[in-house]
Amino acid sequence: MPCRCLQSFDIFKRPIYLHFNSREKNASRLGFLFSLGIYVLIIIEFLKSDIFFYESPTIINQPTSEASRRTLNFSNKVFTVSIVDDHSLAFADPSIFKILAKNVYMSSKDGAYDFDEIIYKPLHLCTEEDFPSDPTVFYDLGLNNSYCLDDNNFLLSGYWDESYVVYFSLEVYICNGSDPDIICKSPEEIKDFFTKKYFNLVFSSLKVDDENYTHPIYLKNLNEYKLMDLRLNKMMNIFLKEIEVTTDDGLIFSSTWDVNDIDFDYSEVDFSFQQSEINISNPIFTCDFYSSKNVQKISRTYEKISNIFSNIGGLLSFLMIWGFLLTYLENTLSLTVQIMKGLYSFQPPATKDQQSSPDKPLMTTDSPPHKFILDNPPKLFSQEHLPDKNLLEEQKQDPALYEKTNPQNLEKQNPLQGSTISLEIAFRSQPSGLIKGLPMPMREEPSGLLKGLPMPVREEAPIEEKNSPEKKKKN
Repeated sequence: MPCRCLQSFDIFKRPIYLHFNSREKNASRLGFLFSLGIYVLIIIEFLKSDIFFYESPTIINQPTSEASRRTLNFSNKVFTVSIVDDHSLAFADPSIFKILAKNVYMSSKDGAYDFDEIIYKPLHLCTEEDFPSDPTVFYDLGLNNSYCLDDNNFLLSGYWDESYVVYFSLEVYICNGSDPDIICKSPEEIKDFFTKKYFNLVFSSLKVDDENYTHPIYLKNLNEYKLMDLRLNKMMNIFLKEIEVTTDDGLIFSSTWDVNDIDFDYSEVDFSFQQSEINISNPIFTCDFYSSKNVQKISRTYEKISNIFSNIGGLLSFLMIWGFLLTYLENTLSLTVQIMKGLYSFQPPATKDQQSSPDKPLMTTDSPPHKFILDNPPKLFSQEHLPDKNLLEEQKQDPALYEKTNPQNLEKQNPLQGSTISLEIAFRSQPSGLIKGLPMPMREEPSGLLKGLPMPVREEAPIEEKNSPEKKKKN
């Protein structure tokens, strides 16, 4: 790049990586321990997720109101009707009252509703067989002398504010002698009977258990009581709604399944005064069932693998930040020590035994000892300190002086003079040395090479030119 200032604009720059000992990253003991803890936490979080247990879904419960009412089919549920006293004891006496059940179909024509069809539903006294799913209900609720539907089925749809209406009706009449096989009781006995009597209705409602994966909806029994009075014509309207439970339990992609059922929504009560104390032509109590506009939608979504990884990723990011902060110092020191050991060698300090024994050469920890020969042994004395040979010839006559100046005696006193010395020196590899082709020797102490002798000083031989005038003179 011709100009460094333009390098920052290059979007194709390639990073430069440093490899040390065939590695790009350095590890530390603290980093290993911290990483092991992170791995354990990740495994625990993964095992605690809902992909194995399906216990904690994300639930959205949204009651909605629709423009038109849905068609509901009430079937295969508990449904009983009875007349009870204040101790919940049921009575079934056709000589006093009778109950009629019918499914009514009506439609609006020119602003007025006409009956399209009326389907009467036969009733019978309830037994255990009417509760196949749970026969104990018959005894727990004391349903003796209660009436059950033969087909246990009716249809609901529309309302009076729509073009048609389909409703289910229960009506209580006083015995009027229409059945020749039944002899009605006197008005006084009938009046005395309805003192503190209640209209009792038991039917199945729903209970939503959002956390139950396989059965989010189960049935419960709703018990309704309304006081009866012969002077009033009471009317109760019960509205039923539909419940939709949508479950998404796909591990990766959306996979839904639905459960729909009918539940109690709300009720309304109204009344009108009777013209006479005992009216045998009109019902004394009416209970009508209608379809409600309200729909309860429940959505359950269980954790997917992508959500689990997202949650674990957030936890991992938090732990990684603290991990880098805690392991940075140890990792930096560890890497620095490894690099220094790889690039340089260090001699350990001398021990007490080595300091007290100069005969033992100091060895380094890494490099083995090398043996080499000095071609030009160092001179302990310069030429001017040595006696002249002519003087020695003249002094041979003097025995005492000859003994002091004899070269053989001097060689005995100085064993390095005129001989080749073999030294075993411990050294480390260095860029250059004293002798060409050999590494530089390293010494701990100057006096450690030869016992009792001063450090040899090597004198460099003067460089002689081939055609110098001084050499020609000597020749």
